[in-house]
Amino acid sequence: MASTEPGTRVIACRDADDTTVNVFGHGVYVGDEPCDLLPLPVNNPKIVLDDGTVLWGVQCWWGPEEQMTAWIGDRNVVSVPVE
Repeated sequence: MASTEPGTRVIACRDADDTTVNVFGHGVYVGDEPCDLLPLPVNNPKIVLDDGTVLWGVQCWWGPEEQMTAWIGDRNVVSVPVE
């Protein structure tokens, strides 16, 4: 998310449907950095979850906590591991 400032609290999601949102967790967007998961050395949003796990924007749907909470709405939230 280009308008998100480094240090913003975020929620990272794996996927969702009409009834369930699978969430990797809450964390902090630390900024765009070179991502070793991509074939070329391009910058990608880096997210550090509260448990210390690093996720990249290419691996998830993510956004500021308040926006993601509104998007999740009343759907069931399931915590899923990062694989």
